[in-house]
Amino acid sequence: ASQVLDASALRVLQRPLEWLDAAQVSYRRADRITDEAIALLEGRLADPGRPYFLFLNYFDAHEPYLAPPGHEFPSPLAGGSRLRMGLHGSGHSRELRSRHLASLYDAELSFLDGELGRLLSHVERTGELDHTVVVIVGDHGESLWERERWGHGHSLYQSELWVPLVLWEPGGPPGGRSDAPRQLADLMPWILERVGGALPQASRRDPDLQVSQVLGRFDPGPEGGQRSDVYMVREGRHKLIAEASGSELYDLERDPEERHDLAASAPERVAQLEARLAEWRSGGDGQADDARSLDEEERRRLEALGYVE
Repeated sequence: ASQVLDASALRVLQRPLEWLDAAQVSYRRADRITDEAIALLEGRLADPGRPYFLFLNYFDAHEPYLAPPGHEFPSPLAGGSRLRMGLHGSGHSRELRSRHLASLYDAELSFLDGELGRLLSHVERTGELDHTVVVIVGDHGESLWERERWGHGHSLYQSELWVPLVLWEPGGPPGGRSDAPRQLADLMPWILERVGGALPQASRRDPDLQVSQVLGRFDPGPEGGQRSDVYMVREGRHKLIAEASGSELYDLERDPEERHDLAASAPERVAQLEARLAEWRSGGDGQADDARSLDEEERRRLEALGYVE
């Protein structure tokens, strides 16, 4: 089966949301979020039998990539703990700036990983882990100047699409690893299935987290979003990225970092995948026609989270 994706999947769905107070969406370091989460969990010990859902949004894997003192990684740029050195480092090559950004990003991820461990250790000590479902997921990857791009929401390369997804449940299957494509939208039915919740009728998602063959005439896609002229088709080991300027083809088994474009040397394979894309688009481009616009308050809060510009 082939999977088709357009760049609008990188955008927040334009639907009404229940929001936190604006003061709560500003950048906060992982240790503070973990401290607050532990305090919340301690507070519910007075009623341990009451079910709860705890959602934590860690911001550390976002710019400005400033790990706390003592948690920094060595950087190839002298004196360089600053994001702007990676973006505008005068006289430095793109490769060197990319390595600098990667060191900042990796340090933040390492710090975040430690804080997740601290939180889960607390849950385990209280005995709650034996009846708790744990989901750890990233909502996007990050481009670190590999292709004159920095940040996220700009492309359909693996650096922005390939995100961690860790699922754990008491009595679940032994640990394993899968590189098969998944949809983050399928997390909701997977969680509801395990806690006995009912799936809303409007959510036509498969609770086994399998990405089926995606064709527009069968799957109108999530409501809202933004239209895009950049598409990705993945079939087996091959991945096509198609946009107005042309198509790129990559072999993800041999070239997982997508450094070698095979489009010129494999025109027949490009034509096959472009036909898959044309078939998908002929059934509808996967976007709802009644998408609404964000109001000013929603846009302001999404901007504070870094999801819209």
